[in-house]
Amino acid sequence: MRVIIAGGGVVGSFLARILHEKNDVTVIDQNKGKCAVLSAELSGVTNICEDACEPWVLEMAGISEVINSRPGGTKPAILFEDIPGYPKGFRNLFGVLGSFWRVARSLGLPDDEISRMAM
Repeated sequence: MRVIIAGGGVVGSFLARILHEKNDVTVIDQNKGKCAVLSAELSGVTNICEDACEPWVLEMAGISEVINSRPGGTKPAILFEDIPGYPKGFRNLFGVLGSFWRVARSLGLPDDEISRMAM
């Protein structure tokens, strides 16, 4: 899976470390120092030293917020593709942490372990 992480701070770099072994990970951060540290520590992670708060990123977040602010039930994950400014073939997934199952699958936990932990 291709994963784009907006921000290379504590949470972003943690996610990059977890996900880069089984996924094609890109981290976007405007801090060149963070980009350099991630490049040095994680071979195979692509770093884009740009502002992750461009208007099109905010538009995606707004759409996600409207859909997920509806009351009741499980919230959907929302996948955007063909995004201006992103490399061709990359997608952006919002709501990945919206359910225990999605978090476990994103971290690559085996099915039997996910079932045990969900109980």
